[in-house]
Amino acid sequence: MADRNLIDTLSKDLKPVKRLPSLTMRTCRILGFAIFWVALGVYLLDVRADWPDKVMDAMFMLESGLFLIAGLSACIAAIGLSVPGKGLKSVYGVLGALSLALWTGIILWKGFYLTMPEVRAQLGFWHGLQICFISVFGLTLVPALFVFYSIRKSATCHPLFVGFFATLATASFATIGSRYFCSVDSASHLIVWHFLPMIALAIGGILVGKSYLKW
Repeated sequence: MADRNLIDTLSKDLKPVKRLPSLTMRTCRILGFAIFWVALGVYLLDVRADWPDKVMDAMFMLESGLFLIAGLSACIAAIGLSVPGKGLKSVYGVLGALSLALWTGIILWKGFYLTMPEVRAQLGFWHGLQICFISVFGLTLVPALFVFYSIRKSATCHPLFVGFFATLATASFATIGSRYFCSVDSASHLIVWHFLPMIALAIGGILVGKSYLKW
């Protein structure tokens, strides 16, 4: 009788666990929200006047394609690693590494065109801070919050990596969008006000993951 009472006491607050949606469904939800938010932001910030020429520019589209692959890889990595039992050596860890490698490669690629006078000029150009950085930050932040909310209930064993890849994914999509409202194409401007701040924001996602995704 005592055992029965103990069981009843421990189990009275139990609730059935709702199964998580499939990886494909969760990815589509996040991707759909991120695309909607970035598209809305680009529309409100006004599309660059020469965008018809840019979509015909092979290098411009290659850069956008690489960021798209990086974003998708980081998104799938964040969702996959948020599920217990999925280790860093799994396919999700590989996809996360791929996304980071693509970001690194793009920055190094642009770095070949850098000159120190241009970098110093960009650092003193506060218009870039007011328009580009703040705009890209806004395009990244809201989708990132949506991703964190979506994966919090997964009880991840890798909160630091999940936080990093979740933010890197939305930063990738935001960076694609930023190229359609910012008409400055110089390597120094892109690295100083678009790419490096997004990497810093992704690193900040590690701290968010550490505090928000722990269980």
